[in-house]
Amino acid sequence: MNYTSELDMGGLLVSKSEFNERLTQYLQFSYLYFLLRFKLGYTHVSIIAHSDFDGFISAAIVFQKYPHCKVYFATARNLHKVLYISQREAPKGFPHKIFILDLRVSELYFTRILKAIRDIRHKALVDITWIDHHHSPCIDQLQEYLNVYIDPSAPHTAFLVQKQVNNTLESIKLLDLLHNSRTAFTEYWRPVIRAVLKMDPKDNSRTIAVRHLATHKQTEFTNKLRIQGLNIKEDVAKSQTSDKIFRLDIYWTKQNWRFGIIKFYKEVDLYSEVQRKLNLYNLDFIIVQFDDENFSAYKGRFSTIDMTPFFQLVGGKGHTYAFHFEPQIRISDEFFRPTTINDLIKKIQELY
Repeated sequence: MNYTSELDMGGLLVSKSEFNERLTQYLQFSYLYFLLRFKLGYTHVSIIAHSDFDGFISAAIVFQKYPHCKVYFATARNLHKVLYISQREAPKGFPHKIFILDLRVSELYFTRILKAIRDIRHKALVDITWIDHHHSPCIDQLQEYLNVYIDPSAPHTAFLVQKQVNNTLESIKLLDLLHNSRTAFTEYWRPVIRAVLKMDPKDNSRTIAVRHLATHKQTEFTNKLRIQGLNIKEDVAKSQTSDKIFRLDIYWTKQNWRFGIIKFYKEVDLYSEVQRKLNLYNLDFIIVQFDDENFSAYKGRFSTIDMTPFFQLVGGKGHTYAFHFEPQIRISDEFFRPTTINDLIKKIQELY
């Protein structure tokens, strides 16, 4: 190789032919970037949705408008981690639009969520929209960093998502899944979603199912899920024949609030049984203890009790009127200590 045919690239000698090849590749990349970025206006879209029925429908509605988006499922507890992941997996140098759907702003993890949003917002091309039907006082502190659409009067987040993001006839059809309507569409897809929600939130099959639901595409994959979902419903019906599923203990607080505790032994239609006991025994709220020693709490539909102190005390995950929690008591913003069921009852009675 003749030295005169070489070029100095920052101390590295390369041949002119190699230099021309690299330059051509760079120009091709630059042209593609400018074509996508400015001519076609490409924006990368990420959906971060709550891993429940409403969150799944909400994700599908946004997916209809942005069919090439990336879908993530999260809870209030790990939302900050998923935010970082979505930004890390987004293509560099392109605008990034993030939708956070049906996730209540958790007071327990607010500091982490705020930090994650601030860190991501350092990227000038990031735009975040938060849509939910749960009110939280913390949400006001996020207004300067993102677009917020909160309406506690909405029965489901999906109704707000449809109105704000994708107001089309195709999206309205998805809302039927949240009604009690029985159509060929809802009868097919409800069992599919029921089976999907049994999956690990990190399972890529969830994203595939969102895509199929958004396009109303029935395939061998969704047919298999539907059979699984129907079997889940069938198992629930069979297990309800047992008389030893629940045992109810009723307690009073110092302020005369009435609550109950039931031991949950089998996989039954828990929600309907909880609602029946709340109404039958006129309870303000009920606590369900599972075989793994974790708990759920549900507020009575007509009770005026504020469940927020209880929610914060145990580090609840979900909504203040219906949440899951571990056997623990909060001792600071970051730390909890384990507790027994008897100690938990005493703490609740002191709290109320």
